[in-house]
Amino acid sequence: MKAPSAAILLCVCLWASQAFASNARALFLRGELPGGGHTQPCAGCHGLDGGGRREGGLQAPALDTESLTDRAGASGYDGGALARLLADGRTPDGRNIDRVMPRIVIDAPLADELLGFLGSLRAEDSAGVEQEGIRIGVFVARADDALPALFAAAVVRWSEGGQIFGRRILVEPVNEADLRRRASSLFAIVGLTAAQREIEATLTKNGLLNLFPRHPFEGDEDADRNRGLTPDFTALGQALGAAASECGSVSIDDDDARRAPSLFAAMKRELKPGPSMTRKCRISLGGVPLLATDEHLIAPLDVVAGRLDEMKARPAGATLIDIRPASSEDTTVEIRALSDALRFADAGALVLVDGLIRAGRRLTRSRFMQALDTAVLAPPGWRKIDYRQYRLSGVVETNRIELGAGAARH
Repeated sequence: MKAPSAAILLCVCLWASQAFASNARALFLRGELPGGGHTQPCAGCHGLDGGGRREGGLQAPALDTESLTDRAGASGYDGGALARLLADGRTPDGRNIDRVMPRIVIDAPLADELLGFLGSLRAEDSAGVEQEGIRIGVFVARADDALPALFAAAVVRWSEGGQIFGRRILVEPVNEADLRRRASSLFAIVGLTAAQREIEATLTKNGLLNLFPRHPFEGDEDADRNRGLTPDFTALGQALGAAASECGSVSIDDDDARRAPSLFAAMKRELKPGPSMTRKCRISLGGVPLLATDEHLIAPLDVVAGRLDEMKARPAGATLIDIRPASSEDTTVEIRALSDALRFADAGALVLVDGLIRAGRRLTRSRFMQALDTAVLAPPGWRKIDYRQYRLSGVVETNRIELGAGAARH
């Protein structure tokens, strides 16, 4: 059988790229099979771009349609040939592939869909990388959102005048309507807020990189598509829970638990039965901060628990939780609110530029994300960012925890 023509491959590629959450994508990225079965994800050995890589001392070959066709020679691949390869390990030209590759049985429609998806991999992984530049969207949370301009200026400061290997870094303000319409043309989106949580998973499943959102991750996001500057809810809950146990017992009512389920589940796991509070946690400044200017609040943990979710949702800049004794006699939690979009933009831009440089001239989304795992960065005024140890969040600290960052009001 002859190799598929360029026209056929193009049609299949376009069709597959429109399958927003296809079975082929689920199989390739997560090893999910129709009907609820699981196998080893193809991307685990062959890479997110299907370009092949070394895994466990073996070289996994490229899986994109062009590479498959080249290796198969005149025989070529169609859906049936791909299904036979996966089921019995035999290529169209009669070769047997290594037994390390899992054997799975898929039906003809899924085999056809998978072949089309493999044809779209290179284009999807290179989305937003153009001859004239690399398109980075920065989310506009409201009309006076300062983050896009601050981020663009920080990119220029950290790079050679806003260029990497001769390509300009094109920082573009993007609102939610733009994002829904133009996601496939962007390399990454920066600075999404909690209000976009419901579309984040859909965007990243379709390949878009979600960088430095202005909210903590839940902890179960795909680290191959998401990277933050903040710890996830679980780490936060553990830190608050540890402090709570030293204050005595802390009650969390059902209404609060429903508002932030993952946070409070983590806190409940950490809380231990203890004596009644012999050393009262206290409010030293009173009330809950408005988060508009730099403030400090020493609060009892039940107040913190009841207001934490509400405070994160406000456009306030960086919100820090600093757990330490307020005096030699009291165990308290200090909440410090900083309206500091500039510092957030500066840290994010440094990570972005460093990753683009490390990814090299043949830039793709997957190469960039892999590059983030090769360095430890310490932006001025920020804590150490280490995606090698904390792939999703970049940092976990139990004494000082950054919850999120947003644009300053000024």
